Amino acid sequence: MIPNIKILAKNHAMVIERFGKFDRIIDQAGIYILIPLYERAIETVSLDPIKSHLSLDDDIKIDYIYQIVDIKTFVYQALDSIHAFHEELINHSIHDNVIDLMDNMNDIAQHYGFKVNQCKINNQK
Repeated sequence: MIPNIKILAKNHAMVIERFGKFDRIIDQAGIYILIPLYERAIETVSLDPIKSHLSLDDDIKIDYIYQIVDIKTFVYQALDSIHAFHEELINHSIHDNVIDLMDNMNDIAQHYGFKVNQCKINNQK
């Protein structure tokens, strides 16, 4: 059997499972050999700040920069942590006003393993 050879770039992290359970996080750049049927790489994430945006409706657009701080939580909390974060922001914006939402943005993000470094609301009217 040919081993799984994984190349990890600088400022990235890879989550490794062993027999379907969390085993370790590799966060050093390099070449790694995983044992087939024993270990597998679940996800590789960037540790650099990442720009993203969300449109709450036609009038409000949120541009933000986030950075992953808890790799395991980011990978395992939801199938797509950013999408789940967006859904939660949309739900909060329906019940609260947008200014209160921005105050709570990092509390919501922390639940998904990342933090929001910068945030900007654009009114596009």
